[in-house]
Amino acid sequence: MPIELENATHSSGAPHPNEESDGAEQPEIATIVEVAVTSGGQRIPLGVMSAEQAMSLPEEIDVEVSHPQHEAGATDIYISRDELKEHVEAQGRDT
Repeated sequence: MPIELENATHSSGAPHPNEESDGAEQPEIATIVEVAVTSGGQRIPLGVMSAEQAMSLPEEIDVEVSHPQHEAGATDIYISRDELKEHVEAQGRDT
């Protein structure tokens, strides 16, 4: 679920859906995901963060992230870090 963040590091490039573009700089939209690890067969939530932050976590930590098209913290649909990277890259190409 996208939320507005001042000075966000990731942007879909699309105008804010609730504002008309008047040439003024629009707030950037960050994709928010829930990050989790699996331990003992159970998914343990680590926290909610931007997709950029999730992708920058150390590779030594094997994480899953909630699918960015679903509400972070409320969905049971999780994808790998690589799938998240592909999703973010695809979103960048769609703008």
